[in-house]
Amino acid sequence: MHNKFKYYIFLLLLVIVFVTYTIFPHQQTKESILFFSIEKEARFTKTKTSLHQTSSAFGEQYHLLWSIESTLDRKAYLRQDVGLLYENGQLKGTLGIKKWKTNTETIKEQKIVSNSESALFQAITFHYGELHNGESIRSTQKMSNAQLYMIVSPSKHASSFIHPKNKAESEWQVALNQYTTQRLQSLWIKGKAKYGLTNKELISIPLTDLYQYNQTPIRGLSVADTQKIIGQLWEGLYKNYMIGFRNENKPPMNPIGSYLPLVVINLKEKTLYVLIPTKDQDYVLLKQRIS
Repeated sequence: MHNKFKYYIFLLLLVIVFVTYTIFPHQQTKESILFFSIEKEARFTKTKTSLHQTSSAFGEQYHLLWSIESTLDRKAYLRQDVGLLYENGQLKGTLGIKKWKTNTETIKEQKIVSNSESALFQAITFHYGELHNGESIRSTQKMSNAQLYMIVSPSKHASSFIHPKNKAESEWQVALNQYTTQRLQSLWIKGKAKYGLTNKELISIPLTDLYQYNQTPIRGLSVADTQKIIGQLWEGLYKNYMIGFRNENKPPMNPIGSYLPLVVINLKEKTLYVLIPTKDQDYVLLKQRIS
């Protein structure tokens, strides 16, 4: 009799769990950017990524305020802005991951980033909204970016600039640009050779340059096709890079410390690749079909 009572209690608990998940499915957490057909009527009235120095310690650690913000011209069923920050070509941090907002127009996120060396900081943000109209679901998207040069000298306070204002800053700009470009180009060349992505007809775009295609088409594509590819690309990046990525059969890896991904598009084969040099200078290659 006692065992039969325990059995009925167990069945009752199963029924309660089933009913809860059936009646309240909206309570399950959604943790993914999903691309839907673009809602042409929706407009972002503001999209902004910014980097500002907040301290100028004498030859020691400095701090940056990294902010992202956007406002849509209407309330969206779901809103999310996700940001990536690179220091001399290496991923320094992410912002907005798994931070969804519902029934809102505006998102603001910020983070303090600390460092102690001279560096070129590059940030890119994907601003996203999911729009519902009855049974119709569409999305809206836009990108923004920011760049900042931080200079550290043992005999001076840490300083920063976006555009050089004197000869010394111009020299630092050239030096940091060359250092970052050379280390990335070396990694990308080796990675493209490893995976056979050396055809001259392929289109290669560093991830931090994608913001240039908000309204401008990628070579060989229309604006509409470009927006579709970019939306699908960020969907893939969110799932397979920003919240962790795999290298073959190894456990998921934290992307922090990995190097700037290179987007490679093969229009002839209708395939998009994302070449990601890992922190230990191995490679992960993501692949998407494009239509």
